[in-house]
Amino acid sequence: MTEQEAHELLKKYHAGECTPDEAAQLHKWYGELLQQQPLKPYDATDYELHGLWRSIETQSAAIHSRPKRRLYWPIAAAVALIFGLGSAFYLLYLNKPQVQQQVAAHDQDKQPGRNVAVLTLANGQQVQLDSTTTGVVATQEGVTVTRGANGQLVYRANATTNGAGTNTLTTPRGGQFQVYLPDGSMVYLNAASSLTFPVAFNGAERSVTMRGEGYFEIAKDPKKPFKVTTGSQTVEVLGTHFNIAGYDDEPLVTTLAEGKVKVSISSSSKSITLKPDDQSTVADGGITVAEVNAADVIAWKDGSFIFSNSSLKDVLRQISRWYDVEVDYATIPDTKLNSEISRKETLRGVLRLIERTSGVALTYEGRRIMKK
Repeated sequence: MTEQEAHELLKKYHAGECTPDEAAQLHKWYGELLQQQPLKPYDATDYELHGLWRSIETQSAAIHSRPKRRLYWPIAAAVALIFGLGSAFYLLYLNKPQVQQQVAAHDQDKQPGRNVAVLTLANGQQVQLDSTTTGVVATQEGVTVTRGANGQLVYRANATTNGAGTNTLTTPRGGQFQVYLPDGSMVYLNAASSLTFPVAFNGAERSVTMRGEGYFEIAKDPKKPFKVTTGSQTVEVLGTHFNIAGYDDEPLVTTLAEGKVKVSISSSSKSITLKPDDQSTVADGGITVAEVNAADVIAWKDGSFIFSNSSLKDVLRQISRWYDVEVDYATIPDTKLNSEISRKETLRGVLRLIERTSGVALTYEGRRIMKK
């Protein structure tokens, strides 16, 4: 009898439709299975077979609470008792280390990141932002900060404000957040990032500082250029959509989705103007430009990872920030990956998808991803 046939027979038993001959077949199958060496009751990813074993394990208890057909009750009770005792014996003694390891692995699964951040006000006060934060968050220097209907942070300045203070929005690993700045520009911060900006743009230009990764949609104002400084790089725009990734110890990467921007670096007079689908990389004091699909690069803000011929190590860097885990890069081979993965998947679901598309088997133990 195959595992699938046993599963179907067990469903009949649950429904009280199992004949004496079928119950005997199920009993025989289980007895033969116990004699196999080595015996593996289920694979951690085979939830259907896992459910079968869990069902067998609970037969003895279930039989007392379920209506039985009078003709088969004594046989069913005997079969259930044998199944229950045999399963318990096997799970507790013959396969205890394996089952404990699989249960522990399931318990360790990581949920995806969420909308969470810390807002540091001009006076140093910190406001924790998460799904429970609603309404007015703060009032400072003529500026009201509220949590919008869709969860975004919104700055509204009155006509006479001359506030000169700055605020900083910081997302942790495993967090992201959206903010509308005082000029109406929208910034979406990825995990482990921060954005520092004035509570009101009163000068000749609109300047902000960012660390990590952020997607920008800049409100047009030809009289006030918008500048984003990240490390040694400055991006200057008038009104456009672009993404900047500038994590520590990684190259500074700017991807233009719409409009036009000028990218320059402070260590030299070098600068370059990007057009849509251009991606600049600042590294070792120089700037290089490549053509990419900007929609793939900024897909993270819409809930997807899209990897196009991406290094597996680079892929796992993004995964580690979103799920707040570490990676043993020494075990990760140099291979490329093409895949689209939902950022709503659990970590183990993501690792299974990566394995299918890259052929590299990964495991997660003790908050650390490594090659099996």
